[in-house]
Amino acid sequence: MPDTPKNQAAFPHHPAQAPGVGFPIARACAVLSLATACVCDLAIGPYEGKETGECALLRNLLDGFDPGDVVVFDRYYCSYMLLALLALRGVEHPLSRQLLQQELDLFGKELNGFQFALSRPYYTLPEQDNFYADCVKHPNVLKVVALSGGYTREEANARLKRQNGMVASFSRALVEGLTAQLSDEDFNARLDASIESICEASNT
Repeated sequence: MPDTPKNQAAFPHHPAQAPGVGFPIARACAVLSLATACVCDLAIGPYEGKETGECALLRNLLDGFDPGDVVVFDRYYCSYMLLALLALRGVEHPLSRQLLQQELDLFGKELNGFQFALSRPYYTLPEQDNFYADCVKHPNVLKVVALSGGYTREEANARLKRQNGMVASFSRALVEGLTAQLSDEDFNARLDASIESICEASNT
């Protein structure tokens, strides 16, 4: 990638490198055809930052899969939400029953013929509004629960309000601004206000 100011702004180099040394760094996630080795789709993002991991980039490519497609990936991509999104699109994934039971658990329910065990039902707030809408509406899904993802409470609440049907499981955002130096009255008042704002954001 050319070392231009525009590329450096979009794809900053590693922070350990001195300014002016090194090249812009990007992270890429590609969908390859096993039949032809052709790159069918590609998502590129910065090397670090929110929604720049390989799983986040892959979520931007899901609309390129058709019902009946077979997806092969390694254990890194074996999250409940990703498998559920693929299943809702009619996309097959040749994972073993044992691996599914280890990684997933949907309270013994079946989702498109698969048994899921939802062991970690928490997901950071996506960039796209109502990204998990299909999962939220599925009759076998009880709740889709979101983490604050390191955002401030104000930003996390604003993002959650744009995800209809998702509810909060905020911890860092919940206790934002709470310190041991506060009086009991101030502490309780701030905590009550925090809980109220998060509950309001969850009721969309």
